[in-house]
Amino acid sequence: GLFTLPDLAFPSAGAYRIFADFTPADAPRDPHGNRTPVTIFHDINVGDATAYNPQPLGPVRKTQKIDEYHITLATNPTTLLSILAATLTFTITDTAKKPVNNLEPYLGALGHSVILHENDLQFIHTHPYESNAPAQPGTIVFNAAFPQQGKYKIFMQFQHMDKVITTDFIVEVAKTTS
Repeated sequence: GLFTLPDLAFPSAGAYRIFADFTPADAPRDPHGNRTPVTIFHDINVGDATAYNPQPLGPVRKTQKIDEYHITLATNPTTLLSILAATLTFTITDTAKKPVNNLEPYLGALGHSVILHENDLQFIHTHPYESNAPAQPGTIVFNAAFPQQGKYKIFMQFQHMDKVITTDFIVEVAKTTS
């Protein structure tokens, strides 16, 4: 197959990493029965990359307001540790703080999450647990393991009323000591 982005525009000169994340129809299945995705990337320089000045992610951010949605991220454990599995629960409410409980499937799931490490852009793509899909209590729950300590930016997408919403959060991951 071929995937093309004909009108891709970059906002400024600098170093960029482009990810392609796809699941072949004949891919092996993980323990949950989901097909295993393939992720590839390509680094490119746009314009004068020597002028590129990377910016820090900033402080931890676990809440977002996008249009009429309030999205909050809760983690379990509260202090994220490298290598160990963590649960990421995104709670989606409307302007009246009522749960948005009629989310729609988007690309085959209630949500998608891409997680990038601040320094080296390690890529993690997770799908939510689907066990809460019928009740839809205004939450989407993911499981992730962060490979190393540091800051990560989490992008999460969901669909509601035919509209895809993309949010972003920043978390800090501590080094596992044992």
